[in-house]
Amino acid sequence: MKGALMNHTQTYGLNQWEDNDRILRTDFNADNQKLESALGAKLQYHKLKEVVTQETATRVEVDVSDIHFADWKYLVGVLTPTSVGTCSWWYSPSGGTASKCSCNSMGNLGSDFVGLGRFYSSSSSLNSVYMIALILHNPAQYLRGITFGGTFVYGKSTTYTYEDLSVLVLSGTSDSDHIGAGAKIELWGVK
Repeated sequence: MKGALMNHTQTYGLNQWEDNDRILRTDFNADNQKLESALGAKLQYHKLKEVVTQETATRVEVDVSDIHFADWKYLVGVLTPTSVGTCSWWYSPSGGTASKCSCNSMGNLGSDFVGLGRFYSSSSSLNSVYMIALILHNPAQYLRGITFGGTFVYGKSTTYTYEDLSVLVLSGTSDSDHIGAGAKIELWGVK
């Protein structure tokens, strides 16, 4: 029979059974619910956007003007490609324009677009590629982030802040590079 004074962990109140305690399914379920709540509160990540391309394109724009950047520590972009090519993640400030984007180096690229690095999807591996914007709950700071997948690149701006950010752009680095139809772009916020 279950002991009247069962021991519990100090932080989350999880059951700590003794030899004479009866182990009940309801106790396990209650503990699992406590763990789920505690872990969910600590991780706090949320899907903010999902775009699936309907056709092959050299450029895809994702409107992020409705994201309140002060709420987030990180913004994580995930591209699941469907075609081979070299493309870059770009930030576009409000009113920013550019006819072609190319990211050849790290740092401030000196254009209306701020590059966060290049990725390459090879024919043998169409793995997801990632961009992490380092917001740290401070949208007044300059844009900065990392991109990894095919390569690892750190990008930054000495001109634009997250307050200026309205569009996230994925663009081919040459006229022959495309983002294939059915490619999925997800944006996640991490608290």
